[in-house]
Amino acid sequence: MAHQTGPQQQPQDENMDHPTIAYTEPQPRDAKELRINLPKSFNGNRSNLNRFIQDCTVYLKINRKVYNDNDKKIAFVLSLLDSGEPAMWKEQFVKSCMDGSEIDFPLYEDFLGLFKQAFKDVDQVNEALNELGRL
Repeated sequence: MAHQTGPQQQPQDENMDHPTIAYTEPQPRDAKELRINLPKSFNGNRSNLNRFIQDCTVYLKINRKVYNDNDKKIAFVLSLLDSGEPAMWKEQFVKSCMDGSEIDFPLYEDFLGLFKQAFKDVDQVNEALNELGRL
C-alpha cells in the first residue's frame, strides 16, 4: 500500500503567476516616398544648376528613408537628366562607373562634384578669370 501524506497537488505553472509578454520587434515598413515638388529635369541650362541641385537636395532630405544610400541618391539625380547634354553626360558617367555588368557609383558628394564641374557656368568662369586679370 502506498503511503500518502496528503492530497496530491499539481505543480503550478510559474508563468501563470508571473506571465511574460513576448515582445516582437516591429517589422520595418517600406518607406514611402513623399511626392512634394519633384525636382524638374535638368535641361543643361547652367544658370539653373544651383537651383536644380538645391531642389534635389531638399527632395532627398525629405525622403531620406527612401534614398538612404549613395547609389539611390545618385540614381535619383541621374533620373532627372533625361534629355540633351545632361542625358549625354549621364550616359558617359554611367559608362565610367561600369565594371562589366556591375555599376560602382562613387560617394554622392563626389558625384555632385563631378556634376557641378561638368555643368559649371562658363560665364562665371570667364568672369573670375577677368577679375584675376584686373589684379
